[in-house]
Amino acid sequence: MTCKDFCRLIAPAVASFKNGHTFVYPMLNEFQEYIRGGGRVFPIAIQFDRQAVILRDFYGEGTLPVGGEILTINGEKAMGVCQKYASYFAAEGRTANPAVIEQTKVLWALLWMDYGGDQDLELEIKSLDGKASTYTVKSVTFDKAKPRNDSASKERTSWEFRYLEDSRCGLITIQNLNGREAFEQFLQRTFRALDSKSASALIIDLRSCPGGDSRFGDALLDYLTDRPYRQMERMRIKMSPQMFEKYGAQLKWNKNQLGSFWSMDLPPNQPKKNALRFRGRVIVLIGQGSFSSSTSFAACVKHYGIATLVGEETGDTTDLYGEGYNFRLPNSGLIISVACKHFVLAGGSSDGRGVIPDHEVKQTREDLGASPTSRAKPAIR
Repeated sequence: MTCKDFCRLIAPAVASFKNGHTFVYPMLNEFQEYIRGGGRVFPIAIQFDRQAVILRDFYGEGTLPVGGEILTINGEKAMGVCQKYASYFAAEGRTANPAVIEQTKVLWALLWMDYGGDQDLELEIKSLDGKASTYTVKSVTFDKAKPRNDSASKERTSWEFRYLEDSRCGLITIQNLNGREAFEQFLQRTFRALDSKSASALIIDLRSCPGGDSRFGDALLDYLTDRPYRQMERMRIKMSPQMFEKYGAQLKWNKNQLGSFWSMDLPPNQPKKNALRFRGRVIVLIGQGSFSSSTSFAACVKHYGIATLVGEETGDTTDLYGEGYNFRLPNSGLIISVACKHFVLAGGSSDGRGVIPDHEVKQTREDLGASPTSRAKPAIR
């Protein structure tokens, strides 16, 4: 069989472990080589809630009815296509994860696996007015797959800040938690701007943040509270040879312990003095796309009363696995990530639920259909 066929076969098998940090990368290296070589992608983004496949955005030429329901993709029922894609990735306690395919680059890789990139994509879409029509989506090179009418699109980063003058409120949007030194510099610039503006409130948007390094959350929390806190209450590690090599000396393991579990209660962090610490109201937006370290951040601010949570239940649970160890399969070359740690988050339990918002708010199709020209250029990156 081809590597693509093997990926389609093995990914659901790995997802059956119901572990959100144990998964097969969907032809990651091949897709990256493809786009580096000028390969083309289908410039769409979706929202998938198991009940409908919604066109969340379109980055190509012309217009598509954003907010409309995608009924078919190249003649196949869109629901079936997306359910198949969701089955390639697990969530904690579940064998499928619809939120993962809402990550645009993952969707592009999956569409490439099935449909290539040289031909057109035919979408049947039912718009907000109830009318169904067929649209032809032409593929574009990766560098042209940018949000429309967005002057900042070429300078997008993992985090953005802008100030909402009318409400004296700052807005931080976090797409992932990677690049620690740059992130700390971003935080310093951001909170200096909030201080100079005498901002009364701050919104932190984690709805599309798949996670990253939890130390980023600690860096942000030091700007929000002067009280002790911890994102994780307990941690457990399987002492495999790989983890022994990485942590053995640091945690004073010995080789007789290989194959056993090492666990500890994690101590709280004590924030350092910070002249830029924010004293206003803090609101954190969460949703099904909030995973891993963004879930632990949300659990922490809720448990310690640091912020009000608005949105939907997080994609990850408060009792979850993390820190993936990557290795390559010898014949196919596919990369697999295997979770190596188990965490209980602040105030977490084993009930299989994510972090629950204080105020539940769902984004509507009408919200998605709003003009993308409303996107404002961020003041600070």
